[in-house]
Amino acid sequence: MSIPIVRTIAELRSIVANWRHEGLKVAVVPIMGALHEGHLSLMRAALEMANRVIVTLFVNPNQFNSQADAAAYPRTEQEDGAKLAPLGAHILYAPDGAEMYPEGFSTTVSVSNVSEGFCGAHRPGHFDGVASRHQAVPAGRRRSRILRRKGFPAIARRAETRPRPRYSNRDCRLFNRA
Repeated sequence: MSIPIVRTIAELRSIVANWRHEGLKVAVVPIMGALHEGHLSLMRAALEMANRVIVTLFVNPNQFNSQADAAAYPRTEQEDGAKLAPLGAHILYAPDGAEMYPEGFSTTVSVSNVSEGFCGAHRPGHFDGVASRHQAVPAGRRRSRILRRKGFPAIARRAETRPRPRYSNRDCRLFNRA
């Protein structure tokens, strides 16, 4: 058993459009890879609330304080896909950097004040990188469920307490991981 791997935004949008045309609900689980039980618990939760689940696998350089840290992060796409397939994930979206951040890309999301008092003081820019990546997930053009772990208290607190803007098209669910 294997999970289909999608590499381009165009292909992912086409697949999601077909699912939506069929009236299916879509959940997105964004990860950076090196899957463990916490990630897999998010996958199982996504399957309980949606008909289709996309796991996005992208090691986001904007979430690291140094390029050396980003380069050292494990890339385990094949192993991750092997763990996801038996659980029922429908697609593994694994774009490269040029696909996620094409030439001329300039959109960022800032979560200033959110991470103060938490680990944000030791990881400057990390939460902005996380938020910008989530904004860029192409499946979320229409209402999608994005599942994140509660591992980062600042993000969890902010997401649970903020009013959702009128234009929001995402339902962000936060779960404690195992």
